Amino acid sequence: MEIPKLRFLLLIGSIIFSIILGWFAFSQEQCKWIIQYFGYWFVFITFGIFVYFSVIVVRKRFQKHDFSKNDIWALLGILIVGIIISSHEKMDYKILMDELVLSANSLQMHWEKEYLTPMIGHDINGTFTIFAGYVDKRPLFFPFCLSVVHDLTGYRPDNVFYLNFFLYLILLGLTYLLGKKINGVTGGFMASLLLLSIPLLTQISNGGSFEILNLVMIMVTVLLAINYYQSPDNPTLIALSYSGALLSQVRYESAFFLLPIVGLFFLKSAQQKKYQLPILILVLPLLLIIRPIQHKISFDQLDREVDIFTSIISTRQVETLFSFDYFGNNIAHAIYFFFNWSYAHQNSLFLSFFGIVFGISIIIALRNKNYRNKLDWSVLTPMIFFGTTIIFITAFLFCYFWSQFDDPISARMSLVVYLLFIFPGIFIIGKVINKKRITVTVFMLTTLSIIAQTIPALNNYAPSDQYIRNQSINWKRDFLRNSINEKFLMIDDSSLLWTCYLKPSLTFARFKKVKAGLKFHMDADTFQNIYVYQELTRDIYGTLKPYPEYSLPDTVELEIISERMFRPFNIGRISRIKSFNTDSNLYDEFWSSSKGLTEKEIISKFEELWISQLP
Repeated sequence: MEIPKLRFLLLIGSIIFSIILGWFAFSQEQCKWIIQYFGYWFVFITFGIFVYFSVIVVRKRFQKHDFSKNDIWALLGILIVGIIISSHEKMDYKILMDELVLSANSLQMHWEKEYLTPMIGHDINGTFTIFAGYVDKRPLFFPFCLSVVHDLTGYRPDNVFYLNFFLYLILLGLTYLLGKKINGVTGGFMASLLLLSIPLLTQISNGGSFEILNLVMIMVTVLLAINYYQSPDNPTLIALSYSGALLSQVRYESAFFLLPIVGLFFLKSAQQKKYQLPILILVLPLLLIIRPIQHKISFDQLDREVDIFTSIISTRQVETLFSFDYFGNNIAHAIYFFFNWSYAHQNSLFLSFFGIVFGISIIIALRNKNYRNKLDWSVLTPMIFFGTTIIFITAFLFCYFWSQFDDPISARMSLVVYLLFIFPGIFIIGKVINKKRITVTVFMLTTLSIIAQTIPALNNYAPSDQYIRNQSINWKRDFLRNSINEKFLMIDDSSLLWTCYLKPSLTFARFKKVKAGLKFHMDADTFQNIYVYQELTRDIYGTLKPYPEYSLPDTVELEIISERMFRPFNIGRISRIKSFNTDSNLYDEFWSSSKGLTEKEIISKFEELWISQLP
């Protein structure tokens, strides 16, 4: 067996050095600094190498004339069906706070090429400037992709929805390609149609989260893995490895997908009795150090957010975030989710039965020698590796306290599991059964499922709207669209949404600290209006009162602009501040102390005070 000993030693050294750097070399503050100023460039380099070698791989595939007119018509049909189904779901935020944080991160990656969640920003001479923020724990690849969209088209907050819709179409195409590898054009069309039967997929694709990108990168990585296993070469190995690196930067648990890539490399190398280790593979562990570095930031943020988690945990009667004790309960919730006919859970009942029936069938086929010989192992082997990884990830997630798939917020985790429901059936129908009437029956039942469950579920029910936070955010987006040209400041419990729309904002806690400065800017007409968003409830007499975290001092005089009832005891209100009192009046004091100064000196001192008192 030909083994490049020097390169293996270099690879082992690179891995050990990366582990030391990632896990042990830096303090939490140093980790934050590294992620903030170098995180973007780590992802940029990884993405650039991935794109370059992926183009080489794709060009080789096209030279083999693997694409026909039938493929074009099938893809066109799938895209049209996908667009029609997607038109039944509105574009807005579905899962909070992930979506707003990801959008905010992309803003700073677009402007400064650094990874920072902006929290305080103001319009200075017509330019919105970020004054403060924090380094977030979420993986970098999705905000990086969104920042690239901003780079190409200009910054728009709604770019996140257009990016996800584009990724949704890409996902349909990739699903078609993987299905085609299993069972030709028929398999590709069937796999894509089955995917479209999931209402949750359409709902998430019209939101602002990273779930669709996660599915896209899984499909890309699987396709590259199959290509590598069928015809191994250096460009394919590099593209596959860097695809896995990018996939590990989408969701936290997606780092586990590096394992099947390593497994396939050693399996194929052993079969060939030759190991390929290009230089760029030796570099990859160094580019992956941002994952453990971010984990250290996650631990730090978990400490700071312990009160939030404690309140959530107490309502769910659990004691810790991860425990094997949650496993059985989460499986029960998953079964209820997958096999529920109600529109409330955005699941695909038909696909759940399809997956179970053919999942059992492929296990039987793998145990039967006659059936086993009919299977295409050059495609099946990589898919077994990745399918096993999905099972492992799902089992891991079932040990997390908030992994009930029938919960509207955590239902998105089920999307990866649906891949296990689709492709075993494509294998069995195409390679084992291979009967036209079965194929036609599956097409008819899938179409019926889309008509009878998918589209009505999208039209009749929005699970995320069960959460008042979702309703309030999307209502505030409506307010923003109607007053986008107005120069205002908003007081709210979070500044993320307003920062994404380049509007200055304050939290209620910060308002109490900067009242004097805010009064100065109110007197100086810095803002056309100062608004307040409050959430209110009814007391025992039916009187509306703001929740304590949304309360303002009695000295603040408000004028109600708009109200919306989310539930009978949960009302949102936007008001305008008419006036409020402070212990000192910096504006009047400035003009009193400026007597005798020249105009140039007054302007200079006023501008200095104006900047220093920005809230």
